Amino acid sequence: MRCLPLLFGLVACQPQPREPLEKQPESSSTPGETTLGETTPTESIPSVPDCRVVDELVIASPEDVVEAADVCAVIFDLRIELDDTVVELPRLEVVGSDLSVRHTTGVGLVLPNLAMVGGSVMLDFSAMHSVEMPALREISRNLELAFDDGLTELVLPSLEMVLGQVLIAHVELERLELPALYLAFGVQIDVAPALATAHIGTDERPFLIGGDLELAYLPTLTEVEIPVRTVDKVEVTDATALTELHLDELYDIDALVIDDAHALQIFTAPALVDVDGPLQINGAFDLAELTMPLLASTGDLDLYWLQALVGIDLPSLRNTDGDLLIAGSPILTSLDLPVLETVGGAIAVQNNPSLVDIHLDSLCSVGASFTMQGEVCDLVEQVEQCGGIGDGVYLDAVCN
Repeated sequence: MRCLPLLFGLVACQPQPREPLEKQPESSSTPGETTLGETTPTESIPSVPDCRVVDELVIASPEDVVEAADVCAVIFDLRIELDDTVVELPRLEVVGSDLSVRHTTGVGLVLPNLAMVGGSVMLDFSAMHSVEMPALREISRNLELAFDDGLTELVLPSLEMVLGQVLIAHVELERLELPALYLAFGVQIDVAPALATAHIGTDERPFLIGGDLELAYLPTLTEVEIPVRTVDKVEVTDATALTELHLDELYDIDALVIDDAHALQIFTAPALVDVDGPLQINGAFDLAELTMPLLASTGDLDLYWLQALVGIDLPSLRNTDGDLLIAGSPILTSLDLPVLETVGGAIAVQNNPSLVDIHLDSLCSVGASFTMQGEVCDLVEQVEQCGGIGDGVYLDAVCN
């Protein structure tokens, strides 16, 4: 067993990855291959009668596909280097290093029994027709699908672990399904203009990301399900059709950024307690309500250009280490931060013409400038008498 360090003292323990596959002692089989029926297989090599184990496999012609039909394990790399062909390897169970399809057109990949890839799966710079790997459980490095303008869906129903990055970028995917995934060291979905749905992970098992979750430039994405429990950073940028974002399992994070999610109507993070860096929500024009009941601390807190927002309710927030900015929300009527005590940087609440109820009853210290709309002279006096204001005071009203 080995334990993979994640965040906040958590570890994920998995069986030790297989060592590179060892070629069996040669027999009467053709050089460069081993017939399992003639030797005793190691633990890493599938024990399937009359199948072959090869050092390396390159599929460059339809004849290569036929000849490789009985291969059950590749010790090192498997490379697909041909066009307009369905590559079906019905017995293949293990690839010891990388599986790559690069610079090809019209390839269909059918690997019904492939369970483990010891390196990366790289599907890049191609126009693939289809990918079928229903039994794939583990990728020991990265899962990459990039610069592919042919593949419209990627469904890997059994994939549980990617011990590197999941990178989906510059593709024409319409559907992404990784329903069994529970461990990865980063997820990035970037520039997928046709992607409408993305389901990664399941509510039945917490999804652990030992890096960042980034969703960017996804103009048609309307539905995303990623029940992440631990992650360094969540960044959602230019997902202009996304209507709901639920981070219901998340409780601690380095940064949370939602930028230009214009159609976002519902955002939930009911378990979130600490954001070590910035918490920024900008340009979510349809978001009507913002509440994070357990949030206690953030770095910067920036909430601006939220045109449908009526109320901000953060009942547990005690401090922001950086700036607090609330601006540009035309129908915002209430700001309720009842236990906020300290703002480490500047505070600016401005350009919210409907805001009348400001509740900062516990505010005691502001590290930089204080900019506030409305009748807040009593609040200024409260802060100055308690812990002070580090820089200038800028108000709409004139205080005596």
